[in-house]
Amino acid sequence: MDECDLTCESAAARLNSVESEVKDLKKDVKQLQTQNAQLQERVDSLHTQVNGPVKAASSCQEHWDNGMRENGIYEIQPTLSYEPFEALCTFDKDEVETSLKRNHAKWPTYTATPGGSDGCADPGCYKDKITYNANADQLEALVSISHRCEQRVFQNCTSNALTGFAWWVGRHGEKVKYWHGDKAVDQEGCSCWDSDSCISSHGYQTKCNCDSLDEGNVDEGILTSMEQLPVMELAFGDSSRRYSFIYYELGDFKCYGKKNMYPSEILVNDFAFKAAGDPGTMVESGSEIVFNQMLFDRSLGAMRKGYFTAPVEGYWRFDMQLSLKMLSTEEFGLKYLYEIEVLHNNKVVDYIYDNTAGTEARAFKTVSYSLELPMRTGDTLKFKTKSAFTTYVMTDGCSTNGETHNCSWLIGRQTHFLDEYTFDN
Repeated sequence: MDECDLTCESAAARLNSVESEVKDLKKDVKQLQTQNAQLQERVDSLHTQVNGPVKAASSCQEHWDNGMRENGIYEIQPTLSYEPFEALCTFDKDEVETSLKRNHAKWPTYTATPGGSDGCADPGCYKDKITYNANADQLEALVSISHRCEQRVFQNCTSNALTGFAWWVGRHGEKVKYWHGDKAVDQEGCSCWDSDSCISSHGYQTKCNCDSLDEGNVDEGILTSMEQLPVMELAFGDSSRRYSFIYYELGDFKCYGKKNMYPSEILVNDFAFKAAGDPGTMVESGSEIVFNQMLFDRSLGAMRKGYFTAPVEGYWRFDMQLSLKMLSTEEFGLKYLYEIEVLHNNKVVDYIYDNTAGTEARAFKTVSYSLELPMRTGDTLKFKTKSAFTTYVMTDGCSTNGETHNCSWLIGRQTHFLDEYTFDN
């Protein structure tokens, strides 16, 4: 074989080797592409699960948090149960403002034609329904996530009283008789009543300037109740005389800041918490067991009263440890006998119990308990001792993240969301 044949054979071998390497590389690339597609599919799936229902920021405050700075009309979605709706966002004030335009059923806003005789006399006989481009649940959700809300009211009265004749209706249907601030629904008076400055030109004390029954009496106030706003109806009376009428104005409904978690945050939060019991807590017949030392909390304060109140609906898992010792062993020895009721919305759903003996070397007993159940927002979970042989107290000497606490504790977290059929039966 001459030199050329050797060279050609070597080149052919190298070519075959390169072709084999290219084939292997193509195979690896195809495998990586498949894996990448699978990973992307998983990411898309997770994105849909986490963010799918979220189509807009929950309020103008969240738009600000996301970087929006130009005032204007934006879509907001304070609850994921409904589609977004429009609100006016104002970012250049001291607080970010979310404003919903109010719509009147009556227009113009006079209780009677000035100089006419078309008004009515009875309290609340003139009614003006107020609507917004949001339903009751959306309004409730906006109030819930906002730090504060307000709405302006204004009345220019001509020989027309407010007190005893007028009120407004809140979002839960309550009849509210005051016209400034945040008060009980049956309280009366305007802003001048709060400052003891109401006009009283006829020699008697009035709760609103309009009650003086002169021409051009003006009352103006800012309603601030988070339990009652927004105004859903205005009702007036005392307008039957020829020159008795009220010109009134109602401002747009405005909310500011952030109080609770946004829906987008709720979707990625497990609301986990761990709370230890008070070392002085007694386990004795008829006593409630409270866990009031928060060791960590992502639950929006669900244990602030010592028992659990669900901050959002979902399936919740609870894990409890009770480490108890007898208050006195002289009379009864080391007998552990107790039965604790597990109460969901004050109804018994399970029991925690013990009927064993301790030892001198280990004069306390530890019981572990787990529970998972569906809960709606506002549902409660409590623990109450139905019966106990004697009095037991929680032991101390444990630590979590460097914080000392007793050795009886409750851990909880939301495991997953409810489906629409959970409470059907």
